[in-house]
Amino acid sequence: MNIYHQNIRGLATKLGELINHLHPHYPHIFCITEHHLKQQQLKHLNMENYNLGDSYCRNQFEKGGVAIFVHKNIQYSNINIDKYCKEKDIEICALKFAYHELKICIITLYRSPTGDMDFFLSKLDRVLHLLYNLTHHIFICADINIDYLVESERKNN
Repeated sequence: MNIYHQNIRGLATKLGELINHLHPHYPHIFCITEHHLKQQQLKHLNMENYNLGDSYCRNQFEKGGVAIFVHKNIQYSNINIDKYCKEKDIEICALKFAYHELKICIITLYRSPTGDMDFFLSKLDRVLHLLYNLTHHIFICADINIDYLVESERKNN
C-alpha cells in the first residue's frame, strides 16, 4: 500500500507536474493539502485512474482545502466529519477501506499558520476519539504549520 501526501499549494496548476514526478510508481492513495479549489472545481478535476474519495473546500476564505484521491480499483467509504471543520483552524476529511487483511482509516488535515491552535487540538481530539477502533489502522497526512525545530508550547501540545 502506497500513500502519498503533498502540500500542493494550488492543485489545478501543479497537477501535471505532480503526475510526472510520480511516474511510473503511482500511489494507491493521494492525500492533498492546500488544493486551493472550490467544491465544483475539485469535483471536475480529472486525475486519471483516481476517484475523489473525500474532500473539504473553503467557502469564505481563499486557498486551503484538503482532498483524498483513491485509485479506481480500491473500494472505500467516506467518513463524514464535516461538522469538525472550520476554515483555517481545522480542514479535515477521512475515508476508510480494506487492503488485504488490513482495515485502514486515512485522515487528511490542514491548519493554517493563523489558525486557532486550541480549537484545532480540541477538534482533532474529537475526531480521533470518533474514529479510534482497535481493528483499524489510522494514517494521518497533515500540514499543521508547527515549527518542530523550535521549542514551543505549540510543539509540545
